[in-house]
Amino acid sequence: MDNKEKIIHIINRDRFSTGYIEFMRVYFPKYKHNFILLSVGAALDLESFDDVYYVDNYKELRFDKEKYRMLQNCHKIIVSGVWDMTEYLYLCGKKVLGKVYFHFWGGDFYKFREFSTFDVKKSKFVLKRCLLRCAGVINLIEEDYTALKDIMGLNDVNHFVAPIGKNPKEDIDYAFYRNKEKKDNVYRILVGNSATVYNRHEEVFHILSKFVDEDIEIVCPLSYGKDTYRDEILKVGRDILGDKFHPILESLPKEEYVDFLASCDVGIFNNNRQQ
Repeated sequence: MDNKEKIIHIINRDRFSTGYIEFMRVYFPKYKHNFILLSVGAALDLESFDDVYYVDNYKELRFDKEKYRMLQNCHKIIVSGVWDMTEYLYLCGKKVLGKVYFHFWGGDFYKFREFSTFDVKKSKFVLKRCLLRCAGVINLIEEDYTALKDIMGLNDVNHFVAPIGKNPKEDIDYAFYRNKEKKDNVYRILVGNSATVYNRHEEVFHILSKFVDEDIEIVCPLSYGKDTYRDEILKVGRDILGDKFHPILESLPKEEYVDFLASCDVGIFNNNRQQ
């Protein structure tokens, strides 16, 4: 008989999901893990899918009998990436919410500082009710916890600091890339990490525009984030920087991206929050 504590992980499905799942499997084998993800989204490169469950919509957490029973019968629930499921977790009641640890990534709560539409206000109201009843919150860095309390209007709650786990099956020799010699003499400047407004790209482009006559490349990763913001930055970048602007529009394999980073001389991250 399996007497391991059962932990349900409700994971925001994106390019970090595979690493998260493998991290839990490898480093926390004393627990029985089950992972719940949306049925569509980023590809999962997993050796086994036996412990992975899918939902077409987060409402299944409350209204699908199997998923609801899983939440009721487990010991702990970790929500990693707190996006669109809080309404349905709230409907699950105190028995479920009292076992939930919310693992915030950043954009999932900083959006309440930046936007104030009716839907955002409604989501904030529900999330705050969840946080008052949950087992605890997890932030990537300590400063995020301070920001979360300020944005949500919370007093101290049970909280922890933990990064998103690195995939233990990735075997990349970072020291090799740190010591690797550049293949060209171009002064390469990396700006931002994604197509989100928090990168504040345009401000950086204006500052760098005085150097467009120099032998430089201004590289801008825009492979994930908001499509509308990406399109806006593509236009602004080309208007301000001309042929010095080099956007990255597709996700690169991890090793290829690390190799690219090793070719950069400067990184400018003009973010107004942890990202």
